[in-house]
Amino acid sequence: MPNREYKQTGEKILGDILTPSSIVFFGASNNPMTFGTGQFLNIINEYRRNVYPIHPKEEEIFGVKAYKKVEDTPEDADLAIMVLPTHLVPKFLACCGEKGIKRAIIISAGFKEVGEVDLQNEIISIAKKYGIRFLGPNCIGICNAYENLNTTWIPYFPKKGGISIVSQSGTFACHPFPYFIENGIGIDKSISVGNEADIDIVDCLEYLEDESNTKAIAMYIEGIKRGGKFIEVARRVNKKKPIVVLYVGGTEAGSRAGKSHTSALSGPDHVYDAVFKQCGLIRAYNIEELFDYSLALASQPLPKEGRIGILTDSGGSGAVMADTCERMGLNVPTLSEDTQNEIRSIVPSIATVTNPIDITTDFDVSHFYVEIPEILLKDPSIDGILLYGLFGPSIFKRFFKSAKTEIDGLMPMYLTMLDELLNLCERYRKPVLASSFIGRRDEEVVAYFQDHDVPVYPSPERAAKAMSALVEYSRAKRKEKSDR
Repeated sequence: MPNREYKQTGEKILGDILTPSSIVFFGASNNPMTFGTGQFLNIINEYRRNVYPIHPKEEEIFGVKAYKKVEDTPEDADLAIMVLPTHLVPKFLACCGEKGIKRAIIISAGFKEVGEVDLQNEIISIAKKYGIRFLGPNCIGICNAYENLNTTWIPYFPKKGGISIVSQSGTFACHPFPYFIENGIGIDKSISVGNEADIDIVDCLEYLEDESNTKAIAMYIEGIKRGGKFIEVARRVNKKKPIVVLYVGGTEAGSRAGKSHTSALSGPDHVYDAVFKQCGLIRAYNIEELFDYSLALASQPLPKEGRIGILTDSGGSGAVMADTCERMGLNVPTLSEDTQNEIRSIVPSIATVTNPIDITTDFDVSHFYVEIPEILLKDPSIDGILLYGLFGPSIFKRFFKSAKTEIDGLMPMYLTMLDELLNLCERYRKPVLASSFIGRRDEEVVAYFQDHDVPVYPSPERAAKAMSALVEYSRAKRKEKSDR
């Protein structure tokens, strides 16, 4: 259980860990095939502040001067990172304490999660003696995108964005980074807490509460140790920014896995579900939903209600989105006669204009990207828009590939329309979510949307479900306001 006797403010503790001015690193060598070396290289590849590797034999580690002992380093570092054999952690943690280092990330495993309770208690005791606050043990580290600091083993850097991750699994704190890059998802911070011997998920929530770059918090939870405090803090933080939670300890198999993974103490699913609802948190039921919902909540304005307009170039995708919306408690209303007539005046006669709006083979792309979105956005009976069918220059280039015909000037035309759509989104302050089976590498329009904070999901259902998360959080905010 985390010891609170020597606790400082959560902002100060995690602020030091996520924005250190210098780092001492235990566990790197000139062997690139070790876990610690990979993490060390990850840090020095991007981080432009002092990093001091500690090694008993090496003079340099991949070009960086190494030190035999932490006492030999030229300054008192803000942070120690340890990727050491388990039995060495207490000794070197004490050395850091003697040096005056007050923050640590203990990557090393082999503690309470495998029954070594006494060893975990030993490092807690040492940390308390020297006033050290630490993440772990048995964690993967942290990532701070705005500081170019990635202490994990995954050598990918998502773009800067508004999602912060708090995870009791190291996997979900960093393995999704390549996926984020492929889908244009930006992050602020990612924190792996491991066994939570000291700093826990409640501390992380307190820290992220007032972090200006964090617009939404994604949490992977296997168990909550301080239930009462979690409810208090989560309820307070959720009033300021949305929290999305994925809880996996509610089944027998999930509970068993969590206990062996991070020594987490889980509880029945219905109990945790009630806690999340009590706090107004958005619950995800798989990792896909966790990041889908967080992306929408971090980037889009909240809808007033749940009345959704659907614009598509395919009947099937429109039907799927409409069906998913209603299953998720949203409404896909029939548009008014005036709105239908306005749309009918610019689309082919075979188009459907009731809602969903299916423009079928209308190749006047200004209708899809500007004119119809504006009609829907200005309609007071529509609270948000779902789009399917982001086809742009890449499609047309492929048409003319065999004809060896160059298609020039398309992208500037698209950029003009896309900029106009972004201006419409800003003017009307309604959420717009898109979906496309074409990814950002194969279609410039998809990349442009994602690079300008309009989420593009890989399937129509996922976009519709993400919209439901926006509506759910908006309703929770309204309820909280009415209960005051």
